[in-house]
Amino acid sequence: MPKVIARHLIQSFDVGEVSPEQAHKIGKQFVDEWLKGRYEYVIATHIDKGHCHNHIIFNAVNYVDFHAYRSNKQPCMMDLPIGQIAA
Repeated sequence: MPKVIARHLIQSFDVGEVSPEQAHKIGKQFVDEWLKGRYEYVIATHIDKGHCHNHIIFNAVNYVDFHAYRSNKQPCMMDLPIGQIAA
């Protein structure tokens, strides 16, 4: 059994930048591209902090070949053009 069973990241948006529906769609598109369909995940979209943000939780071991997710342990800070992602 791996020591880490799941990974958690938060994807935040500026106030008024996106609707909750857009935030969720962007989160799903991001995770689908990033994890390449190899890890099961859950996205929870919140507006409780005055801005939209996603909590993305995914299994640490993929279900295709059962390898553990490897991270470089660096924060992932990206400025992505919202219009291109949510289109």
